[in-house]
Amino acid sequence: NEVSSDDMPAKNETMLQEYEFHTMVTAIYNDACLSEDDNIAKRGFESLQGIVMSTKVESIPVGKWLNFLDMVASNSPSISVQAARISSLGLIGRLFLTLMPELCNEKENWSQLEDFTISSAARVNENLRAGRATALFETTVETITNVVNVLQIAKQVSMATPEGESFCAWVSETLLYELEQVGACGGVTNRQE
Repeated sequence: NEVSSDDMPAKNETMLQEYEFHTMVTAIYNDACLSEDDNIAKRGFESLQGIVMSTKVESIPVGKWLNFLDMVASNSPSISVQAARISSLGLIGRLFLTLMPELCNEKENWSQLEDFTISSAARVNENLRAGRATALFETTVETITNVVNVLQIAKQVSMATPEGESFCAWVSETLLYELEQVGACGGVTNRQE
C-alpha cells in the first residue's frame, strides 16, 4: 500500500494533534493543577476543561483519553487546597459528561472507566466529609448532582448500546450513593426509590 502525498498532511496532522494533546494535558496537569498555589491550580483546571470541551472525543484515540482519566484519578490536589479541589471537581464533572457517554459503549474501556469512577467517588466522599458549611461541600453536591442527572438522561436517550446504557447507569448510581450518604441528593431527578 502506497500512501499518496495527499494523505500525508492529514495523517501527520492527526499524529501531531494526538501528541500535542498528550503533551499539553500532562504538562498542564502536573505543572499547574497540582500546584499548591490556588490561583495557578485553578487556571490549570480551567485550561484543561477548555481543552476537553474543544476537543472532539473521536479526534483523539481512546487510549489517550483513558490515560488522561487515569492521570486525573490517580493524582488529585490535596483537600487542604480547597480552591484547587473545587476546580479539580469541575474537571472531573466535565470528563464524566463529555467522555462517559462516548467511551462506555466499548466493553474494553470499562475497567479503566470503573477505576476512574471509583476514584472519583472516593474523592467526592472525601469532599463531602470535609464539612457541610463549605464551598467545597456545596460545589461537590452541585457538580455531582448535575453529573448524575445528565447521565440519567444520557442513558435514556443517547446511548448506542444496551451495555453502554447499563454502564452509564452504574456510574450514575455510584456517584448518587455518595450524595445519599450525606443526605444531599434532593436535586437528583428520576431517582429510583
